Amino acid sequence: MRQQMRWPAEGEVRQLRTEVSIEKKQREDLQLRLVAQKEELEREFAAEREELEAEYQKQVDDTFIFGYRCCMKKNGIKRDAFNSSG
Repeated sequence: MRQQMRWPAEGEVRQLRTEVSIEKKQREDLQLRLVAQKEELEREFAAEREELEAEYQKQVDDTFIFGYRCCMKKNGIKRDAFNSSG
């Protein structure tokens, strides 16, 4: 026996449209939340990167000055070009 295909009743169509509309709205809300989270993470990453770059530059500067002073001491140089009082 063959079953005849049945068209959905008007109430079923309305219910399906409502469900689709709700799911579409939920998907849009999720997309907006994800975009906001991504932007927040990008801002946090940029701030952290700036902090790391500043810390790295400070370490480079400190290492350079330490090396400069060690070289002066090793070579018996008394006058420090970085020291304005000398």
